[in-house]
Amino acid sequence: MTWFAWGEELSVGIPEFDAEHRMLVGLVDELHAAWSRGVETVALVSILDRLVEQSKLHFAHEEAYLATRGFPGFEEHGAEHARLLDTLFGFQRHCHTSPGRVFDAPQLDFLRNWVWDHIRELDRQYAHTPLTQGRAAVAVEPA
Repeated sequence: MTWFAWGEELSVGIPEFDAEHRMLVGLVDELHAAWSRGVETVALVSILDRLVEQSKLHFAHEEAYLATRGFPGFEEHGAEHARLLDTLFGFQRHCHTSPGRVFDAPQLDFLRNWVWDHIRELDRQYAHTPLTQGRAAVAVEPA
């Protein structure tokens, strides 16, 4: 059963970013599914590490795209990315240094809400904002 799934309501209309968002949603869902099954901490940490790495890559990709196209909310968008990464790094540090069960339901809810809210409230702004250099394809880094 899927706990968190990507849907068209999360589309920003840029296929490369939609694919990256799908990957982030999938990793959060994978983390929840593993946690729900009670898998070992090492497996949970591995999924979280992939989520952190993919988030860093996606944020850098998105920020480069927005910066080169004159997105008016670029600085605020980047600051939000930095805040979210700080939170993810905190989760990651906790997981790498704490024995036993490292996640609880509120943390997983936070991750799901973070991805959902960030895409729906922030990323969709650039989907509806005319950008000075138009919309060009951007290359997606391989996972």
